[in-house]
Amino acid sequence: MIRRTSNLRDAGRAWLQLVHDRPSGGSMNRQQGMALLMVITYMAILLPLSMQLMEESVEDAQVSRNMEAEIHAYFHARSSLEIARQVLRSQKRADTLFKMAANMGLVKGNIPKPQLWPLACKFGDIFQSGKVELMGMPMFDLGEQKGIGVSRGGFTCDQPEAEDGRVNVNDTTRKDHIYRQLVLLIRALSDFQEVDDTEIQELVADIIDYIDYDEQASQPEGPFLRESTGSESDEAKNAPLDSVDELRLIEGMTEELFCLLKDRVTVYMPEKINVNSADLYVLRVLLCDSLNSEEERLLCETTPNGIDEALEWLEVCRRLKWAMMSPPFSTETQFGQFFAKVPYEMFPPPNVSTSALKKKISTDARVIRIKSTGTYPIGKKKKNGEYSSYVTKTIEAVIDSKDGRYIYWREN
Repeated sequence: MIRRTSNLRDAGRAWLQLVHDRPSGGSMNRQQGMALLMVITYMAILLPLSMQLMEESVEDAQVSRNMEAEIHAYFHARSSLEIARQVLRSQKRADTLFKMAANMGLVKGNIPKPQLWPLACKFGDIFQSGKVELMGMPMFDLGEQKGIGVSRGGFTCDQPEAEDGRVNVNDTTRKDHIYRQLVLLIRALSDFQEVDDTEIQELVADIIDYIDYDEQASQPEGPFLRESTGSESDEAKNAPLDSVDELRLIEGMTEELFCLLKDRVTVYMPEKINVNSADLYVLRVLLCDSLNSEEERLLCETTPNGIDEALEWLEVCRRLKWAMMSPPFSTETQFGQFFAKVPYEMFPPPNVSTSALKKKISTDARVIRIKSTGTYPIGKKKKNGEYSSYVTKTIEAVIDSKDGRYIYWREN
C-alpha cells in the first residue's frame, strides 16, 4: 500500500513537471502561425519562379527542335540543288562523248545532241526516292543502295528554267537591238489592242537609259534609238540590273506590264536566245525581226500573220519532244527550216531569213534557274504516318552550267 501511493505521487509530480515546462497555448499558436506564414511566403515566391523556369525550359526545348528542323530542311533543299548542279556541270562531258560517238559513226541521222538541264531535278527525285521512272513507267528501284533515300523529311525541285530563252535587258551594248526587241515584245504582249505606241517606245528608252553607263538621254525614233541633247533622270542607275524586280523602279512601268514581262526578260548575259525554251512571244519577236522585207516586218509588228499560225504548231512539237526527253531542235538551221514545213491554212507562209535568224538564236542552254524546297517534320506523328506540321526552306539559284558557278542565290 505504501509503495503504490509512492508510485502515484511520482507520476503526479512528473505530470506537473511536463505541464509546467510546456509552452502556453498562446505562445505555441504564435510560433505555428509564423512558421505557416513563412511557408506560404516561400511558396508564393518560389512557385511562380519555378513555373517560369519550367515554361522557359519548354520554350527553349521547342526552339531547339525548330532550329534543328530548320537546319535539316535547309540541307535537304541544298542537297537537291547540289545534285541538280552536278547534272548541269556534266553537260560539257556529255557533249564531248556525243561528239566522239558522232566521229566514230555511232550516231547517225538527225539524232539531237542530249541536253541534261531539263532532267536536273529528276536526278534529285531519284536520290530521294530511289525509284527511276521513264514517261511515268517504273523502271527500277535503287532504294536499298547506300546513300539513296531520305529517312525523315524530303525535298522537291521545280522544273528548271533556261534564262537563255529570255530577252536580256542588260544588253545595252547593242541599244538599237535591245530597244527593238523590247518594243516588239511589249506590243505582242498587248495582243494587238489599241495601245499608245509612243508610250511603249518612251518606256523602253527609259529602261535603256536607266541601265546604260552614259548620262545621255535616249530619244526613240520609230525602230531606232537616238541620243538627245538632254541628260538622263537623276534616278538612273547607270549600271546593269541585279534582278528583274528592279524594272519596277523605272517610271512608267506598271504592275500589270511588269507581270507580263518578268518571265520573258532576264538580267543575265546569254549571247543568243535559246529557241528550245523561249516563250512564244519572245520567238515571235525574233521571227518578225528576221523577215526578208521591211513591209513584212512592219505588218508582223502590228497584226496576226503566218508566224502566229506556225508558232501554234511549234509549241505542239516542242511539248511532244520534251515529253520524250529530247530537245526540240538540235541546230539553228533545223529551227529555221521548220517554218517551211508547217501546213498553213489561215495565212501565207512567212518569208523568214534563215541567215538573219541564225545570228540571234541558239539551241543550247547555259544559264539555268533552279528552285529547290526542303521539308522536315515537327510536332506529333499522326496515325496515317504524317506529322502535324513541317518546317520548310526554299533556295532559288541561277547556275552557269559551263563551270557550275552560282551567279544568283536566295533563301526563303
